[in-house]
Amino acid sequence: REVPGVLYELYLRSTGVNNNAYVFARGVDITFISKVKEHALAGVRIETATTRRYETSYAAHVLGHTGAIDPGDEWAHYKELGYPMNATVGKEGVELAFEERLHGVSGTRRIEKDQDGNVVSQEWSKVPAPGENVVLTLDMALQATTEDLLAQYAARQEREVGEDGELEPVKGMAAAVVDMSGGVLALASYPTYDLPTFRENYGELQTDESKPLLNRATHGIYAPGSTFKPLTAIAALDSGAIALREKIECTGKYRFYSDPASQPNCWINPGRHGMETVTQAIKDSCNIFFYDAGRRTTIKTLQEYARKFGLGEYTGIEIPEAKGRMAGPETNAAFDLPWYDGDTMYAAIGQGNSAFTPLQLANYVATLVN
Repeated sequence: REVPGVLYELYLRSTGVNNNAYVFARGVDITFISKVKEHALAGVRIETATTRRYETSYAAHVLGHTGAIDPGDEWAHYKELGYPMNATVGKEGVELAFEERLHGVSGTRRIEKDQDGNVVSQEWSKVPAPGENVVLTLDMALQATTEDLLAQYAARQEREVGEDGELEPVKGMAAAVVDMSGGVLALASYPTYDLPTFRENYGELQTDESKPLLNRATHGIYAPGSTFKPLTAIAALDSGAIALREKIECTGKYRFYSDPASQPNCWINPGRHGMETVTQAIKDSCNIFFYDAGRRTTIKTLQEYARKFGLGEYTGIEIPEAKGRMAGPETNAAFDLPWYDGDTMYAAIGQGNSAFTPLQLANYVATLVN
């Protein structure tokens, strides 16, 4: 069956239906090449080609992968850029983001053959050019350590699940490490996959319920929880809703609203934090303080400061990312939910419908540190 297939491909080329060279085999070893050369087969030639090779099993989600051009919109895009239809292009991550820089320029060569198919002469009418180098801010040693720590934590949690029987196994984790100028030093997502074996394992990776192909550091969106409280503090101080040395009493339960259903607890309840300034409230992560500070500040102002800190906004990183969302009337409306004044309290402590990427949160914290 394979032999007639080869003969048919050669027939198409002899009739001019297809003028592209027929590729019989790719990635062959030196032994195969030597045997082909020994036989001096008419019409057969051996060519070298460049390929993108990964020297690491880390940073798979950041580096991304390549593949053949999909027919349709992708081909229409690359056709406009002068790509041949059989080109290999970036599909995810850095490979996709910098495809046009990495790809280089394809060349055109005129080849003259004799009646036996042997090349008599060849001339470049358009000389090919290599692509550019792209240097990332990643610290690969830190990237490796970060990924290894996530995997170790997941393994330890899995053992504890087996021993306890009540815990749930880790479904997914992410970590983002940035320097103070915003450069990404490490961007890890768990579970991950191995780039060198990506193609052969693609089917299994695609159907895996743990979603190893998902870059949770840039595409996963999660409730920020108490990491949002410093932003509430800044918004409240900057807008004049609270004063720096003002004290708010934590009794363990927030009783501003008369309805018992709208009286949420502090995490310390049935204990209490007592009278606290904003500095003490951040140190103790006091819910009651930030319920009240958030209510006074208003959701509109909290949204404004979230935008200023890049929460619920694209970070500008070159690889694909999710935008996330900041809680508010508009966000609730998108989920067909009403918005109540009391919802501002939950937004102020990072709950409600707020959801951000780990990278957004890392940039936000870097801004606070600066």
